[in-house]
Formats: sequence, structure tokens, C-alpha cells
Amino acid sequence: MTARIVVVEDDPSVAELVTLYLRNAEFIVAHARTAAEARVKFDEEKPALVILDLGLPDANGLDLLREIRKHADTPVLALTARAEDVQKIEALESGMDDYMTKPFNPKELVARVRAVLRRTAGMPGSGRTIVVGNVRIDPARHPVIEWRWRVLQTPADLDPRVHARDDSPARVIVAFHGDVKRLDIGERFALALYHALTGDKMPYAIIMYSWASDAPVGTITSNDQTGKIQTIVVGGGVGEWREFRRNVLEDYRRAFGEEPWDIVAVGVMTDASNTRGKARAQYGDISFRPEE
Repeated sequence: MTARIVVVEDDPSVAELVTLYLRNAEFIVAHARTAAEARVKFDEEKPALVILDLGLPDANGLDLLREIRKHADTPVLALTARAEDVQKIEALESGMDDYMTKPFNPKELVARVRAVLRRTAGMPGSGRTIVVGNVRIDPARHPVIEWRWRVLQTPADLDPRVHARDDSPARVIVAFHGDVKRLDIGERFALALYHALTGDKMPYAIIMYSWASDAPVGTITSNDQTGKIQTIVVGGGVGEWREFRRNVLEDYRRAFGEEPWDIVAVGVMTDASNTRGKARAQYGDISFRPEE
């Protein structure tokens, strides 16, 4: 896996160890000792990932992270001596993609780097969900989403309003960026805990356009665990290719009662985990267009 990584670390021994293991794993590595040097390296290297020490001599690492987030979605992994839970939560809420504390196992660090790069490249993990991340779509300028799918096999009696029947052979997922500080403490903690437990960074909000056999088109239901995931039923039918067109801007307003920020990921999902049935679907292109 050849990718450019910038290591921002003021301790020479730590920087040397990290650089050695990353280069042995065939990464291209550049080192910055300060925030000032890091800004130069970001412009020169255009890295695929940043490893960031939060205790830099000339800046707070979280402030540097926020600078990065203003201009790019480059994944950032914290490598720091700050081990308190409140510090980890603050970093994750600020946009950190992963968090490791010192002392650390360099082999684990390499494994985490690979995992973060896989996630941000949109590589599927289970084969049932495919998400293309690291995108930026302004729903105000391109509010219309169009797609096609064909359901080939599905369990019977699917309804997102009933937990035991909340499966779908076909879903299109649209994930949104947002201001986490606007969420209540419960939702913020859930996002940080999800990241800590799974290693995945959960988006601010998600709309799932879903196939359903037993719920009317237009039904909107909230996820059991968080109100920041809303399912919108768009239709049923088996065997034929079906085309869909939705205004994601209007759907977001109805589902969440606020204005959306940028779309940061789009994906498809086929799921039968609740009913333990069999589900298969094929998907066509997904596109975003201006409103005509």
C-alpha cells in the first residue's frame, strides 16, 4: 500500500520509530516537528493521512486539526500522551479519525493506519455495504439524487417501523457533515463511543432511502439507537429495474428539521440481519443534479 503520510511529532525518538515502521510497510513518510512545519508539509506532500501529536511546541494539536478540516477531509490519527477519556472525546468530536495513546505498539499503529485508509477510500468491509466516502456535495446546489436498483430476492413483510422486520434488500445511504456541538450530550457521546468501539467515524446525520414491502412510500422512521439516522421508504417491487428521483435537500429538512451541511459519503446496502432471511439486489449509477 503506497500512500503519503505526514508524521507531526516533536519527539525525535518517537518520530524515528513511527517513520521506520511506516516505511517498512511501504508508505512514503514526511516528518514535521512543529505545526508551522506541518502546514508546509501538507501543501508539499498532499498526504493521504496525517499522524498528529496533540502536544506540539508551537500549537495545540486540536487547533491544527481544525485547520486541516477547514480545507480538506484528509484522515488524521492522533498519537499522543493525552489518555483521559474527555480528551479522547474532544478529539473525536473535532474530527479525529482515530486515537492512540503513548506508549504504543508500532505494529498496531501501522494496522490502524491501514484501516483508516481503507475506510476513507470507501472499501467495503462485509460485502453487503459499499460506501464511497471523502466526497463533498453541496445539497443546496445539487439537491436532486437519482439512482436505479433491482431487487432480486427479499424476505417477506419488511417494515422499517418494526424493529424485527427492519431489513431491506435495497438501500441508498446519504451521509452528511454537520456541527456536532449542536447535538445534545447523549448524541455526542454516542458518536464518540461508536468511533471508539468500531474504529469507524460515524457521520453527523444519515438518510437511508429504503425498499419496503409493508410501509407506505414516504414513511420516515428513526433509528432505534440515534435520531441522526432516518429511513425514508421509496417503494417496493421485485424483479424489475426501478428508477428513483428524490430531492435530498427537502428530505433532510423533513427528516431532521434543520438545514443540511455538505454530503460527505454515499453508499448502498443490502441487509437481512433482523429477519435472518436472504436478500439480493443490483444497483445502477447514483448521481446528484441541480434542480431543474
